[in-house]
Amino acid sequence: MQTPQIKFSENTNKSTDRARSRRIAVLALILLPAVLTSCVDVNPLPTLTASPMPPSPTATVFFPTLVPTQTPTPLPTPMPTLARLPSLGEVIFSDSFDEDKGWLITEVGYGGASLVNGRLGLALQQSQSFYSVLSPIASLFDFYVEVDVRADICADNSEFGLMFRVSPTQEHYRFTVNCSGEAKVLLLHGGSELVLMPFTQTNVALPGILAENRLGVYASGSSYVFYINGSEVFSVQNGTLSGGSIGVVLRSRSEEQTTVSFDDFTVWSILPTSATPTN
Repeated sequence: MQTPQIKFSENTNKSTDRARSRRIAVLALILLPAVLTSCVDVNPLPTLTASPMPPSPTATVFFPTLVPTQTPTPLPTPMPTLARLPSLGEVIFSDSFDEDKGWLITEVGYGGASLVNGRLGLALQQSQSFYSVLSPIASLFDFYVEVDVRADICADNSEFGLMFRVSPTQEHYRFTVNCSGEAKVLLLHGGSELVLMPFTQTNVALPGILAENRLGVYASGSSYVFYINGSEVFSVQNGTLSGGSIGVVLRSRSEEQTTVSFDDFTVWSILPTSATPTN
């Protein structure tokens, strides 16, 4: 008896192959996590913390740096000048800088002025720069003015002191000292500086940082007598300017900061019958 042969159609074989492929894919999906776990060390992701935002920039305000915290060596006390000037009249204006009495302060980017610890401080941070502050008193013709000045941060060849007979166009006379104890007088007129007395060693001005000197100017007509610490240092004659304002001035010749401070600013009138004082 002949055994019948069973023939599989081509479609039946393809169906069987597809079923086998599906079983293999399912098995792979089941085994995949176990395989990955055995091969990879899975750690939890770090927790991210937001970084704080930087603070908003704060505007820098420039003001004079005055005397550092220290006890300086005591310096000689300037001798009084009034005994040498009996022709003085009444006090026109006096300021110890314990309060704001209305000095005309100009804002510039390279320097400034402020009241600090009962003193008027001026500072510059630019080479070959000039800064001045005018007193609130009206224009004067004949007068005597005194002020105490101290170098708090002093660069070489910088000068500081009094300016007087200041015109609306800033023409003026200037009486200054430097940290070496030298004194100078000049006239600023027509945009030029005319030196009336070059830097001169006076032997009465106290040199150095924190040294305090009392400067005085006696102005009568075209005659000027200049005093340091109660002693006359020189006199000049010049009739270019006849009247104007009075103030204080700082001239820096260094790129480093220069700071000076003023105290006890006083202006007297001159009696009509007085003559230019002499030694």
